[in-house]
Amino acid sequence: MLRLGVDLGGTKTAVAVFDASGSELVRRRVPTPGGDYRAALEALVELLRGAEHAAGAPCTVGIGIPGAISRTDGRVKNAYNTALDGQTFRRDPEALLEREVRLANDANRFVIMVAPRASSSFSDKARAGTSVPPPGENGMTSRTGL
Repeated sequence: MLRLGVDLGGTKTAVAVFDASGSELVRRRVPTPGGDYRAALEALVELLRGAEHAAGAPCTVGIGIPGAISRTDGRVKNAYNTALDGQTFRRDPEALLEREVRLANDANRFVIMVAPRASSSFSDKARAGTSVPPPGENGMTSRTGL
């Protein structure tokens, strides 16, 4: 099955589709509509559907967002600079796409993605939850590439 990853931020939304071997098949990037939750949600779903169409098959979907999902009410909290704050974001894309969507904090996803490829001192610090070197050290950059 194909995997579709999303980096949803306050200014841009980027998607990439990967096959089972990890090869990138599709990459797209659009501005995130600011301050309007419904417009941001609709733009996201349109972008996802377009990427799946370009890839030629349905995908599993994972979305990285700023902020976190409250365990008590399922709403997004601390999502600075986005219309997501206070919204039930997990449920809304799932309802529109009619399937499960995996959701996580974007910074947590980045650490999980890069830690296995980084130096052991970086990986050890990341796993321990301690501070990690600033961008540029240990071969890391400040950009995720999406």
